[in-house]
Amino acid sequence: MKKVLLLGDTIRVSYQERVKELLSDVAEVVFPHHNSGYSAAVLWYLREQFVRIYQWGEIDVVHWNTGLWDHHRTLDDGLPLITAEEYLHINRRLHKQLEFYSKKQVFATTLPAGDSYKYDKNSIYGIPKDEWNREIAEYNAVLVPYLQHHGVKINDLYSTVSAHPEYLGEDGISLSEEGVEEAAQQIAASIRLALAEGDEAKPIETKSSPSEKAEAAPYIDWEYTKKR
Repeated sequence: MKKVLLLGDTIRVSYQERVKELLSDVAEVVFPHHNSGYSAAVLWYLREQFVRIYQWGEIDVVHWNTGLWDHHRTLDDGLPLITAEEYLHINRRLHKQLEFYSKKQVFATTLPAGDSYKYDKNSIYGIPKDEWNREIAEYNAVLVPYLQHHGVKINDLYSTVSAHPEYLGEDGISLSEEGVEEAAQQIAASIRLALAEGDEAKPIETKSSPSEKAEAAPYIDWEYTKKR
């Protein structure tokens, strides 16, 4: 049987069990037993999970999402924890690290906030909803072209949720019960497609089209354009 790995933050935790059920006929689905949180934490912990903690071995498809936590306002300067450039840098390294364990990767775009998003200048949601969503779209637009350029398939949950506000729960950030089911169905479909394909990268066909910003953004590789 094939083996699939799910990685990511709070959103991944909400859909992982349902995805496991949906793929039970074709794959063993594994995932960390904790919320991985920030992109840097996903990267930092990855090798340890493969080598020592879970010893997952070879993975046929990795489906991953990062980004939601990276927009948290945890400092008094009111800025996101990491910049868009840093987000690309961390996830570029995450992509490269994942290549040691799997030939196939699927990335899910970060979800926008919904109408129930609770702006509180003194909390981790320290900017108004429109500004939060503009930032989410910007970070998606920076990362998606890079991943596509390197053969990663894109599962555009951002567009799905943007078109269906009912898929977000009472906090305007997490998935609702209906949203979990829709996301799980879309994720399972994207993984089945990746499992069925050869090693050549092809775009995932889902019922929602890629977000306009992500589709239009140029490919940028900061590894060559700026010394770190």
